[in-house]
Amino acid sequence: MTVTGSLLARLVDHGAVPRAVGGENGVARYTVELPYQADAREVFSIVEDNYDGVDLASYHEHERPVRTQQEFRAALAEQFTDRQETALRTAYLGGFFAWPREVDGDELASAMDISRPTYHQHLRAAQQKVFRELFEN
Repeated sequence: MTVTGSLLARLVDHGAVPRAVGGENGVARYTVELPYQADAREVFSIVEDNYDGVDLASYHEHERPVRTQQEFRAALAEQFTDRQETALRTAYLGGFFAWPREVDGDELASAMDISRPTYHQHLRAAQQKVFRELFEN
């Protein structure tokens, strides 16, 4: 398959959230989720107008409850161990995610009185839970 321009970027520009992208036997398959207010047929028409040989394989509507920011935070808080939450909070507040970093893993591990590898294990586990909650739920 040869694509000029990015189909995925075009979909994202129209509010689509990519859920899966794959290909087999020369056929690409994109699974995207559109927000409630988006018109799926309009988005498909934009894709169809710009790419030859495009077929809509399936379309499903799902009702999803809207979660408040407090509900999102509560769902995350339930998943973290105390150490994971502490590792993530100290990394964020300490400037670990800033560029350039304001603090490194050694300093954060020392502040928690644990080894650097253990600190990073807690941090990665917490990050994985955040990303899973963001992208899968």
